[in-house]
Amino acid sequence: MIVALWELIVRLADIPIYLVPKPSNIVEAAIDNRSELLEATARTMVASFTGLCLAIVLGITGAILLGFSRFLERSVFPYAIVLQTTPIVAVAPMIVIWVGPGLKSIVVVSLIISFFPMLSNTLVGLSAVDPEARSLFQLYGATRWETMRKLRLPGAMPYIMAGVRISGGLSVIGAIVGEFVAGIGGGRGGLGFVVQVSSKQLDIPYLAAGAIAGALTGVAYHVVSKRLSRRLLIWHESALIEEGGGKSIQAAPAGGG
Repeated sequence: MIVALWELIVRLADIPIYLVPKPSNIVEAAIDNRSELLEATARTMVASFTGLCLAIVLGITGAILLGFSRFLERSVFPYAIVLQTTPIVAVAPMIVIWVGPGLKSIVVVSLIISFFPMLSNTLVGLSAVDPEARSLFQLYGATRWETMRKLRLPGAMPYIMAGVRISGGLSVIGAIVGEFVAGIGGGRGGLGFVVQVSSKQLDIPYLAAGAIAGALTGVAYHVVSKRLSRRLLIWHESALIEEGGGKSIQAAPAGGG
């Protein structure tokens, strides 16, 4: 409906293609450049997925280490906030100098952007443990590692999966931003390279096709992580509510009448 309305308005208003392309123009550009667009999408997916996996591993590991020490968390976490709030466009050229142009730099940029939600969400989840359950573990003489492994980390899984969903979309953005700065030339770059080249050539339909391909990649990550979350958190009340159509299940009152 929205696409049809978009097509109709642009046709009736006779808007130039270099300002607002019609959906039919975008589809035509995607078909004409399908091999290049598919290759670019695949390159961006490889870079973003690699950055996302590294962000998950490093974010969870870092949160576990910080979760063992309040002093360590207060000392290190502010640096993670600084890393998150630093404009990545300003840092990306230095990353290219340090790591070198190409896939490695793109992965590092994607990692930096998607790292903080994993670290932050996991830390919140580790801190949200039930105090009574923690006291019970202490009562039975559980070590700090046993408490972390058997209580705090399983309890943090809903927060971790929420972080994965957030970081999935951010990893695609990071990969495209990295490709703007460190992308491979010669027509072998990712979606960032496609957007950059098509914008310089004022090929707006192909630019829009590249942007839509990036958006669909982020949506695919979100859908996959959501389904994975349902499987891993089948025991959690959020999954039960979602399975029940968003309505919590209430017990029937005891007794008749």
